Amino acid sequence: MKKLAAILWLLLFPVAAFPQATGAEISTPSGSPPSGYQYYYIKSGSSFCTKNSSGTEFCIGANGGATLQTNGTNNSSQSVLNFITSTVNSVGLTITPSNPSGGQEQLEITGANYNGNASTATALAPSGSLPYALGTVTTTAAITPVNGLYQTMTLTAGDTCVVTFTQPVSGQVTITVVVTQAATPTGLVTWTSVKWPGGVAPVMTPSTNAPDIYTFKLNGTYIYGTAAQNFH
Repeated sequence: MKKLAAILWLLLFPVAAFPQATGAEISTPSGSPPSGYQYYYIKSGSSFCTKNSSGTEFCIGANGGATLQTNGTNNSSQSVLNFITSTVNSVGLTITPSNPSGGQEQLEITGANYNGNASTATALAPSGSLPYALGTVTTTAAITPVNGLYQTMTLTAGDTCVVTFTQPVSGQVTITVVVTQAATPTGLVTWTSVKWPGGVAPVMTPSTNAPDIYTFKLNGTYIYGTAAQNFH
């Protein structure tokens, strides 16, 4: 019966070596075990290690630990995992580690602006996202998918604002822009390179508290615009 149990154990858990822990260091086995087998051994007094048939060693314990890697390369000089705050990277974001409670680690991504790939930003920003306020504009304004798919702006009395667009890197997006007049409703808008129904661009409603809502479809080549006006 004992022999049968031993055979079943070896079938279920094949090992080539499993020395007992004695507190003294046992040398790392030379070479690698046969395919499908593992070496198990004690190293450096209190580190329990295994080695697979590919020769990869994994150790845990007071003097061991999981092998740390940087971009897939073993970092043998690193014995402690330490998260530090990144500098603001090329796309305007900062990664900040924190420890909100014992046994947990949190990485928070922050940044006022995302200056990276426009198509990526568009994919991340749903059409129902919060409006991006361009604020009060004077003679120029820029509409870009990076800032979201719902944007607002207020004209300056007496100024004609020339609006330009940034096309998405790939695919197409639809952007809604809500335009409001100033207290003195004499602002105008020129939409650059936009194709309108019938080839006629709408004229901004000359009324206070009566915004016009413009919808633009950008497909990487053309900009198609429609307007719903004089909401009050």
